Amino acid sequence: MSSSITVSLLFFLLSVCSASSLASKRNSYVQNACSVTHYQALCVQTLAPFSSVAKNSPSKWARAGVSVAISDNKDVLRSLLKMRRSAFGKRDRVAVRLSRAAPRLS
Repeated sequence: MSSSITVSLLFFLLSVCSASSLASKRNSYVQNACSVTHYQALCVQTLAPFSSVAKNSPSKWARAGVSVAISDNKDVLRSLLKMRRSAFGKRDRVAVRLSRAAPRLS
């Protein structure tokens, strides 16, 4: 899912950079750019908070896109680590700790 959001953001940034005559309403920048993505509602919802700051500035939109992508990737990483911890049972963790401590005991 993170890669689809990243791809959507890439299309968004490309359309914002190439379109110089967007409407002047705040959210029209986001809505026009998100119209080329697969997940339009998610794109608009995610990037709408940046619309008042970024407006017509491609560099600010690029920063917003990178910020969202980094945040989403961190969330995915946290979820994967959490799943790994739950899959790696308590008994296995104890066994690993004991095997690491064994050389120190002798």
